[in-house]
Amino acid sequence: MADLPGPFPAKPPNLGWVPSDSLQDYVKQFAAKPPFSQMGIALVDLSRAPRMSYAGWNDTRQIYVASLAKIGAMFAAFQLRQCVRAAAKQLPVADAAKVFDAITAAWTPAVSSRTKGRPADFPRLENIFSISGSQGDWTIDFTDAQKNWQEITKIGDSLPSGLGFRDRMKLMIANSNNHAAASCIDDIGFQYLNGALAAAGLFSAGSGGGGLWIALDYGGHWWGKAAGGGWAQGATASTVAGLLALLETKRLVDAEASKEMRNMMSFKGHYGSWFVGQLTKAGRGPSHAYGKIGLDGTLDDCVVIERSVRIEERMKTLRYAAVGLGASSQAAIEALIMKLDDSMVEDERMAKFGSKYQLPQHKQ
Repeated sequence: MADLPGPFPAKPPNLGWVPSDSLQDYVKQFAAKPPFSQMGIALVDLSRAPRMSYAGWNDTRQIYVASLAKIGAMFAAFQLRQCVRAAAKQLPVADAAKVFDAITAAWTPAVSSRTKGRPADFPRLENIFSISGSQGDWTIDFTDAQKNWQEITKIGDSLPSGLGFRDRMKLMIANSNNHAAASCIDDIGFQYLNGALAAAGLFSAGSGGGGLWIALDYGGHWWGKAAGGGWAQGATASTVAGLLALLETKRLVDAEASKEMRNMMSFKGHYGSWFVGQLTKAGRGPSHAYGKIGLDGTLDDCVVIERSVRIEERMKTLRYAAVGLGASSQAAIEALIMKLDDSMVEDERMAKFGSKYQLPQHKQ
C-alpha cells in the first residue's frame, strides 16, 4: 500500500495567464468608482488559450459568496473520483466490496486531519461511487439514478430519496439546491473538500492567502471559518477566475471531468446568470456560456462567455471568464458585465499583435 497513489494532486496546475497592462487599465477606469469599488472583480481573456491575459480589482480579497462556492464542492468530487480511480487500479484487491475499505485505510492519515485543528472526517466513498469490474480494471463512477435535466429541474429545492451522487450534484449546481449541496458536502467531507481546493491552488491558508473555501454545508453543519479567519463560504475573485480558466482549457482535474463540470454549469436548471441575461438584453447574447451565481444579501456571479463581435468590419470571437463578487444590487452586477464586456471589446480593438478572427465554434 506504500506505493498507492495519494488522495490529492501532487502540485497545482499552472494557470498560464499573464497580467495584461491594457486590460487592467480598462478595468481600473471603472472599478475604482461606486458601485464597483468594493466588489471583487476578475477578467480573463480566454480567446488565445492556453495563453491567457488577466486583470482584476480587489481580486485577492476574501468575500462571502453564498451558493457560488458550491462549485468548489463540485470540483472536489471530481478530483476525488480521479484519485480513487488511480488508487483502485493499483490495489492488490480482487473483491469489489473491499476496494473502498482498502482506500479508506490507506488514505485516512493523509485526509482526516488535512486541515489541522478541525474536526476529522473522511469521504463516504460508498455513498459517492459505484464500482464494477475486476482487479486492476475497476470501473468507478458517481452513483447515478440517471435523472435527465428536465427531471432535475422539476425536483427544484426538494431532495427525494433514491438519487445518486451525480443527481445530487446536478441539483446542487443547476438548481442551487441547498439540501442536495449539504448531502454532497457531507459525503465528500470538509477535510477532503478543502484539502483538494488547497492542493489544486484554489485556496491558500498562508499570509495574504485565501480562495475557495467551504466550512458550512448549506444545511447547518458548521466546520468553522476559513483558515486564518474569513467567511465559511468564501472566495476571492482571482481564485474563481482561475477555476473557470482551468475548466475552459480542460485542465480542471482532467478533460473528461472538465467537460462534465461545464455541462453541470450550463444553466440547465432553475438558475441562469445575471451576466448572460444582461448581455442578451443588450443585444450581445453569447453563443456559449456557463457559470454559477450566489445570492444572499449581496450578489455574486462567475461566468465564461463566448460571443461574436464586429470590429473594424471583421467578425471576431470574444471568449472570456468574468467574475463579480459582493455586488450590492442587481443593477450593479449587470452594470459590471457591460463594463467588462466593453473592456474586452476595446482591448481587442486596440490590440497591436495577434488576431482573434472568428474562431471555430466551441466544442464541449
